[in-house]
Amino acid sequence: MLEYIKIIKENQYKLGFVDKNSPKEWKPIINDKLSEYPESAYIDSIIIDNIVVILELNPQSSDLDDIEYIEHERKQFEEYYKHIIENIKNLEFYDL
Repeated sequence: MLEYIKIIKENQYKLGFVDKNSPKEWKPIINDKLSEYPESAYIDSIIIDNIVVILELNPQSSDLDDIEYIEHERKQFEEYYKHIIENIKNLEFYDL
């Protein structure tokens, strides 16, 4: 389960998330799948067995205002991440 933790505003927005449930051994697989996401998304670090994920957004590329854009992208990203984790779990099940 991905938990939204904060937003950092620089030239673009960076949304920070923590995944407290996925094993840290999944990091390379998750990072590989995140590289396929249309926005820049990656694992920033692992802190005490929690995976820290960053989503970088560029609101200038949207017709929505910043807040609407961020909320829309956040929801889409959370769904995408959920599917990544479900797929990894299914692969692990079939590998047994």
